[in-house]
Amino acid sequence: MELYALYEVGVVRVEVKTVNVNSEVFKRNFLGAQPPIMIEEEKGMTYSDNREIEGRIFHLAKEFRVALFEKDLLVEKSIQNIYRNFKVFLRAKVDHDKL
Repeated sequence: MELYALYEVGVVRVEVKTVNVNSEVFKRNFLGAQPPIMIEEEKGMTYSDNREIEGRIFHLAKEFRVALFEKDLLVEKSIQNIYRNFKVFLRAKVDHDKL
């Protein structure tokens, strides 16, 4: 949505490129990437599967009472204000440049 808003006021240019997923370049660059690894030195455990890593992160967050997806209303309001002011600034700049 933000990208579309920037495109509408003429600040950014959008370019779409297609990728052949069967090409050797794609396979070499994307499919050959190293998988994520999580190491817990205290337990001597290594996790390389995404599901194991996600499960361990949720377990640790619960163990240490850390909210992973808690909404912070103050931060949300600050981000909305910054975004609103940025849009106003962009519109003013575009209008000024058109003169």
